[in-house]
Amino acid sequence: PVLREAGSEDRLVLEQMLYEAIYVPTGSAPVDPSLIRTPELRRYYEGWMGPGDAGIIAQSSNNAIGAAWVRLFPLDAPGYGYIGPDVPELSMAVLRGCRGCGIGSMMLEKLLGLLSDRGLKRVSLSVDSRNPALRLYRRFGFQEFTVSGESMVMIRDLDIS
Repeated sequence: PVLREAGSEDRLVLEQMLYEAIYVPTGSAPVDPSLIRTPELRRYYEGWMGPGDAGIIAQSSNNAIGAAWVRLFPLDAPGYGYIGPDVPELSMAVLRGCRGCGIGSMMLEKLLGLLSDRGLKRVSLSVDSRNPALRLYRRFGFQEFTVSGESMVMIRDLDIS
């Protein structure tokens, strides 16, 4: 795949990838696509490329096959992995047929480097503890911050290698 920085033209890609990012346990029914249009999830792509937004898109044959992006959320409209208004929250997904090939690792490595170069100190995320992506996040140095049921907020310092 080819990796590139996300631009303002990628809002629809992020909307699609947000749907792919929703963890559905094996054997469970797929999530209704309208879920990503709720206010709690729209904030992850609506108004994309505002201050603090950054992302990486993975492409194959000019089609997006993955995305990793961060946004800053205010205290009065936090995301699921919210830690503070100065800590960007990570979202990422790889299309189902492309998973397990290292695309997530490549995107995450590039995005973390970009955030570090911008002088950011930390990044957070929210993940279901049953999601296989948890292994990827741990491998990249994310640590548990809070746990509530199956939902986990993780944090990573950006001044580590």
